[in-house]
Amino acid sequence: MEHTPLVSFILPNYNNEHVLDLFFAKFLRYNTYENYEFIVTDDGSEDRGMEVLKKWQQSGQIREMTIFQESHKGIVHALNKALFAAKGEFIIRCDGDATVETQGFVEKFLDFYFVAPDKIGVITSKVISDEGWLHALGRSVISQEGLLDRGKVPEEPVGKRVWDYKTVPIDDIARVMNKVSEVDTALGVLTFCEKKTAWDIGGFDPKYPIWIEDDDFYLSFRLHGRKVFYLPDIFACHRFTLRGKRNPDAWKKKWYKRLFRKRTSSWRARILRHDYAYWREKWGFDPLNPDLDVISKKYAGTELLWNYLPHLREEGENIINKFLNKL
Repeated sequence: MEHTPLVSFILPNYNNEHVLDLFFAKFLRYNTYENYEFIVTDDGSEDRGMEVLKKWQQSGQIREMTIFQESHKGIVHALNKALFAAKGEFIIRCDGDATVETQGFVEKFLDFYFVAPDKIGVITSKVISDEGWLHALGRSVISQEGLLDRGKVPEEPVGKRVWDYKTVPIDDIARVMNKVSEVDTALGVLTFCEKKTAWDIGGFDPKYPIWIEDDDFYLSFRLHGRKVFYLPDIFACHRFTLRGKRNPDAWKKKWYKRLFRKRTSSWRARILRHDYAYWREKWGFDPLNPDLDVISKKYAGTELLWNYLPHLREEGENIINKFLNKL
C-alpha cells in the first residue's frame, strides 16, 4: 500500500486476565502492518491481568509496547491516558475483552481512510459476541428511534424508550451487516480514528463513567466536520463469556459518590441514567428519544445531520462508491 503512517493501538484493560492471551495471539495472527506502537492502560485490575500484560511486553513479539499501571479510575481515564501518549497519526482503539478476527485489518482501515482523508474521521468494524449475537454495526442516535446499535430496533415504544440496550435485530440483518455505510457514531471495541481530531475534541469525556463514552466521542468528530463509516470487512469478537467483573463501586472519584449513594437500583442502571442525563445536558437532546426538530435547529448545517441534508449524504455515498470502485 502507498501509505504506511505510524498507527497507535490503545487498549484499556480492567480484569481481562482470561482474555488477554487470546487477544494478543489473535492480534499477532491477523496483524500484517509493521509501523505501529501499542499502548495499554491497566485500570487497577484486581486479577492477574498485569502479569499477562508484562509477559507479552517482555516477549518482544509486540512492537513498542507501553504499559501504564493506574489505580482504578474507570475506562475513560484509561483511554485518555493511552490516547494522549500516542505518537501515531492514527488511533485504533481496542478493548481488552475483544479479539480481532480479520487478516490485514490495519491496511483495510487505511485503504478506506485514504479514499477521502479530508472527510473521514472515524471507521468502525463489525462486532459480534462470542455467543453469536450481534453487538454492533456502528451506532445510530440521530433518528426518531434514538441511540442503538445499527442493525437493531427498539423493544420499547419509540418516543418512550428507557434503555439503549433494549433492542432486537432487524429481520433483514444481512442487508445492513454486509454493506459499507455511513453511520452516526461508533462502538469503541475496534475502531479507527484520526489522532489530530481526537486530540482537538479533548479525548473521551471524563463525565461518562462507562458505556456511552464512545458514542459521545465518535459523534464529536462530526462537530469537527469529519464523517464516520462502518466497514463490514473488519470483524471483532466481543468475548463477554471470558471477561472479569465490571462493577465500578470502588471508584474513588468524589463526584461519583452521588451516583452510588442510592441503592434502589443496580449499579448499571444508575450509571446509564447518569449517562443519559449528562448527554441531554451536553448535547441538548435526549439520546433515547431525540427531538429531530430541536437537533435540526441546534446543529444546522453540521455533519450531525448528514442523513437529512442531501449534499452531506451524497458526499458519504460518493466516498463509499469511490472505495468500492477501487476493489
